Amino acid sequence: MLVVFGAPLVDSLVPVLPGEVVVAAAATSLGGGSLPIPVIVAVAAAGSLIGECVVFSLAGRLARTRRGERIAGGDQAAFVRRFIGRWGLGGVVLARFMPGGRTVAAATFALRSGPASRFVVAAGAGSLIWAGYLVGIGSGAAAIL
Repeated sequence: MLVVFGAPLVDSLVPVLPGEVVVAAAATSLGGGSLPIPVIVAVAAAGSLIGECVVFSLAGRLARTRRGERIAGGDQAAFVRRFIGRWGLGGVVLARFMPGGRTVAAATFALRSGPASRFVVAAGAGSLIWAGYLVGIGSGAAAIL
């Protein structure tokens, strides 16, 4: 379970790591046996949310530097700001399903958007939906196999 928690957490910081694969695989191997599905979802979602909050915190610190101001004014940050502006906090949830999207959304939200509490609620909802989706895929695969 430590891996199910740690993989999504580290995946928030280094988006090329396979957090999704770890969570789905855990559901495949653990879902019908030693751990209930809701526990796997909760542990994966908690790791994901904490990872996103770490990114949010680091970006908030970076925002107070000259380099952070340059990043916040860049084209990529502007795209994410428009996306979040269009979709609101739902944009934070939707970004969770794009490659590297949750990392960029967390950083961008911290650089220019609203209060942390709003981000945490949206990131928490996105993490739960994400974990439930992946555990559903993994447990479905286990049922087929």
